[in-house]
Amino acid sequence: MAEEFFKGLGRYIPPEIRRFAPAVKTVAELLRPTQIVKNPAVSNLVRSPSLANVGNVLSNAAMTAAEVVPGGKLVTTPVKKASKLVDDLLKKGDLKKASKMTDDPLNLMSIKRDRRDSIRDAKSKKYSVNDVIKNPNTSINKVLLEMGDEKISTMTVKEAVEYIKKNHGIKVSESGLANKKLNFKPAIGTGSGSVSDKLQGVLTSIENPSQYTVDQLLNFPQVKKVMNENKISRAMFNKEKSKLGIKSKSATFIEKLEINEKGMIDFLKENPNTTSTQLRVQFPKIKDVQIDTIDKWRQSNNVSRVPVKEKSILEKSNPRLQSKLDFVPEGSTIPIKHKEEFSEIITMNKKTGPLDAVRTKIVQAHGVAEGGISKASEEIIKSKIAMIPEKFLKEEKLPQFFLTRSDNIKHREIENDLVLSLIKKYKTLGYEFVDGAWKQTKKINAKDVNKKLRGLENEIAGYQKDLNELDAYTLFYNPVKDKMVTHGKSLSEIPGLSNLLNQVKKGTKKLKGGGLVGISHLTRPLRNF
Repeated sequence: MAEEFFKGLGRYIPPEIRRFAPAVKTVAELLRPTQIVKNPAVSNLVRSPSLANVGNVLSNAAMTAAEVVPGGKLVTTPVKKASKLVDDLLKKGDLKKASKMTDDPLNLMSIKRDRRDSIRDAKSKKYSVNDVIKNPNTSINKVLLEMGDEKISTMTVKEAVEYIKKNHGIKVSESGLANKKLNFKPAIGTGSGSVSDKLQGVLTSIENPSQYTVDQLLNFPQVKKVMNENKISRAMFNKEKSKLGIKSKSATFIEKLEINEKGMIDFLKENPNTTSTQLRVQFPKIKDVQIDTIDKWRQSNNVSRVPVKEKSILEKSNPRLQSKLDFVPEGSTIPIKHKEEFSEIITMNKKTGPLDAVRTKIVQAHGVAEGGISKASEEIIKSKIAMIPEKFLKEEKLPQFFLTRSDNIKHREIENDLVLSLIKKYKTLGYEFVDGAWKQTKKINAKDVNKKLRGLENEIAGYQKDLNELDAYTLFYNPVKDKMVTHGKSLSEIPGLSNLLNQVKKGTKKLKGGGLVGISHLTRPLRNF
């Protein structure tokens, strides 16, 4: 009878109960007449196998409660999605025992899924503002209560933060507002991950995206479209790019400084003998870029400097200085100039093939310099040394002191600016370099140009200070007094080679590099005011 009753009951069992087949089977076994029953609920079921008593047994098994309501309808109310015992085993991570208790792998998977969904639902649950606000007296809570659930549900957390700040003058963090678990509108790109998929989709559509910088990737039309349509931030872009393992190329100085590369290339093609130092003056945006970096860029764009073939007026080497560089200390076989700290290996292309050679980083420096000044106006002569009368050049054709290669570059920069200021000063006093010679072109009353002269003198004093700090000097002709003037340290005050090498070892002098010198050099134009 009990078995027939159970079979008949099958059609009343809802789907959510059927997956607990082992428990239902246990009920069937309990109904057998031979079964010794100690459980009161089961005893009642044996004596009176009604739907109500079946419900009691199933309820005690933590499956479901079953009862008949007026009208004879069977109602089932789930009590738990899994038995407490199985649930406890899952909490402890004992899947093996839990599997035995359920006696059904599919059932166990369902239990695990239900438990995971339950945890997720608890975390993502949103609450009414009245449930959340326990203290209605704080300023932010007052605003939230005033806004109400309806208004809050139309805003993302970010929009709510902006709204509260704009309309109520209260600053609140997005994280602080999000932690209140109110029913805010989901932000674009959260939840489903569809925005993430779109962004990753366009990135993977680009062939070898790692060959581009971040800015170049952001300028692709398809990337721009997804970014703009979904209001994706640069931070999120970088995050999604990183997920795909895309390592963007570092931006060049051309890209970082937003330089008109074509304009610079065209200029160098028209002026192939321009040095990289002169190029930095011509294009102020690159004034702080290392000379080596500019040289490499020039080489890659086939605009390397073509040296002027005219014979130099200055001598490259001074025998007195050269002997110091060639000196081999006692107990050594290597000359000073080729010591590891003061030299480098360079590769020269010979007809027989590439040849490595040692090159010193110590430079024999001149007090006067050849070459033009790129930013000079057209009326100024192209060669600085051509502006010095020949009678003053005899002693200065030879280099007179030592500099590191880095300081030699700085020396040229300071010298260019100094010479320009000196030429402006002499022109203000009525002297100009015309047709290869200095001439007094007009009579000037110094009092009439006193203010302008004072500004120029301040500039010149600044450059002289820079030369002093560099342990260098520059000579230039003064047409007003018809004599050479030393700007910077006198030759007798400039430290010798051993002192220079000691400073290199200590790190106070750099062997290689370049760039502008002190802050006084950077702020020089301010001295005009």
